[in-house]
Amino acid sequence: MIKYGIDLGTTYSCIAYVDDQGEVRVINNAEGENITPSVVKYNKGAFEVGRKVKNEAVLYPELIVEAVKRSMGATLKNGKPAKIIIDGTEFYPQEISAAILRKLVNDANKYLKADVKDVVITVPAYFGQEERNATAEAAKIAGLNLIKIVDEPTAAAICYQNHRSDSFEKHT
Repeated sequence: MIKYGIDLGTTYSCIAYVDDQGEVRVINNAEGENITPSVVKYNKGAFEVGRKVKNEAVLYPELIVEAVKRSMGATLKNGKPAKIIIDGTEFYPQEISAAILRKLVNDANKYLKADVKDVVITVPAYFGQEERNATAEAAKIAGLNLIKIVDEPTAAAICYQNHRSDSFEKHT
C-alpha cells in the first residue's frame, strides 16, 4: 500500500509518497512544480488553486484567499466559527483548505495514475485541538481518509530516524 503525506502549508503545500524502495518522493503538480501555492480563487461556483491563482491575486483580490491556514479553527468573540467571505459568499476555512487538498490529490492521482485516499497531514506544532479538528474536517470535505495529523517537527524527526544513512546525510 502506498502511503501519502501532505504538507498543508500557509503559503505553499505539497504531497509526497513512499515508493516501493522506501524512498520519499514529492509529487509534481499539474504545472510541473513540486510545491503548490496555497492560494484559492472562488469564481462562478468553483474553486481554483495554485500558481495561476497566485499570479491573479493582484487583479482579483475579492475572489482570492491567501494564508487560509491562519484561520483554521478560529472562532469569533461570540464563540461562533470564523468564516471567510469571497465575492459575497461565506465559507468556513476548512472548505477552502479542502480545495487545496483536492488540488494536491487530483494532481497526484494524474501523476501517479493512482487513487489517493489515505493520507497523513502535517500541521505546525503550535496548532491546538481546534486547528487540528478543522484540518481533519478539511480532509473529510476533500473526500480523504485521514490516517493521522502529525506535527511538522515530529514528521522531520521520523524521517530522519527512518532514513539515517550516508545518502540521506548528503542531501541535508
